[in-house]
Amino acid sequence: MTIKRRPFSAALLLLAAGALFLFSCSDEEFLTPDVTPVSQRPSSGTQGRAALGKARKVLLLYSAAFNSIDWYLDGDLEELSRSEYLPGNRESENVLLIFSKTTNRSGDYKTLTEGVLYRLYKRYDGKVARDTVMRVSPYTPAASASTMRSVLSFVKENYPSDSYGMIFSSHASGWLPSRYYMNPGNYESRSSGALKSAASGPLEWPFDPATPTRSIGQDLFGKGMTTLDGSLLTTDTYHEITLDEFVSAIPMHLDYLLFDACLMMCIETCHALREKVDILAGSPAETPASGFDYTGILRHLFRDGAPDLAGACQECFDSYDAKSGIDRSCILSVVDLTRMDALASVCREIFTTYRSDIMKVRPSDIQPYFRFNRNYFYDFKDILDHCQLPSDLTSRLESAVSDFVVYKAATPSFLGSFKVTAFSGVSMFLPSIKVYYSSKNYTYLFDYYKSHISWNDATLLVE
Repeated sequence: MTIKRRPFSAALLLLAAGALFLFSCSDEEFLTPDVTPVSQRPSSGTQGRAALGKARKVLLLYSAAFNSIDWYLDGDLEELSRSEYLPGNRESENVLLIFSKTTNRSGDYKTLTEGVLYRLYKRYDGKVARDTVMRVSPYTPAASASTMRSVLSFVKENYPSDSYGMIFSSHASGWLPSRYYMNPGNYESRSSGALKSAASGPLEWPFDPATPTRSIGQDLFGKGMTTLDGSLLTTDTYHEITLDEFVSAIPMHLDYLLFDACLMMCIETCHALREKVDILAGSPAETPASGFDYTGILRHLFRDGAPDLAGACQECFDSYDAKSGIDRSCILSVVDLTRMDALASVCREIFTTYRSDIMKVRPSDIQPYFRFNRNYFYDFKDILDHCQLPSDLTSRLESAVSDFVVYKAATPSFLGSFKVTAFSGVSMFLPSIKVYYSSKNYTYLFDYYKSHISWNDATLLVE
């Protein structure tokens, strides 16, 4: 499919505070016409919702697709159903689980649909089967920390394993506070003392598809939708998950987390996830809407031994790098979060000793990973390379970065918006933007960074 940039949507509001979760052991409709219905299946010997014992590896694809990229995310699920690497459903085999909340029809944000968790596998006769194991109320958004926590807790309880991995696919905007990316002015017009209420209170504005936004995940409940109490929504309503909420919603340790979503490979996200995840993969820039190639990804994630995230990213990168023109746009990286603390220690020394140098770094001299003037994501090491650090400290920094970044690849340019000339693998916030772009108000963002970002707690990047 041809690459189209991942569209952007608006900020999110919680619709229903009380989430109703429904569970089912029944079989669900299938993704491909060659799948056999449950009435024609012989008994597989598995009991209830999950096979007995510990599975070898468990992978959950969490697809929050009730938004403007529904068609693309639905296509990812179809690709998975065609994969030659699908596991079976015997007790000893790997387990592939998919949680999906998508639209009834692409672009229809008024008709509510259930969120469904199902196991996808290949039967003994080679047919692809889909067993539904959990249902979520149509009124409950997928882009909700409570929903994600419930789904992951169900997976942990019903599919015990020594090895869990997760792919998260939806809209995203890195470490930024929920709803900030679309319209920073709605936050910056408030005083810094209103930080808490601005971050959690209901903010509403018209949806502008030309303006980028997200934080982590998105559900778009459209104007005219019937709510749980029977009333009609009078405006488009959005749901997102903040970074803090996302981290707290993970109830078990993950061997890896792959973000098929925009802007998530920032140092701030990496640090926040370091105690929950070993290996993190994704892009510090936007992710094309067509995302990863899911027909081959299982070969890397379900291989014998440790999952190969670098191999999965390289296969994805090669497919984009072979294209031409604007379609040749892809930036990917893989990092080892077990090396995060060592990197943070070096950075704390740099940030506290050379703070004045960092504040002199001119943003226009640094590799960007953003478009639409959303200048919150610059190359991590390119910032520090402009600080004229002493050789011994530079050597320690480069050693820590080398241990931290497992894999990185980038096309020469990205979506016709910027060239990639310096690429360390991750982005970072650049505090000097308030010096060089003094006409803009960043009060809220800086207060948020100091109070909500664990990377800042560890390194003191922003005073």
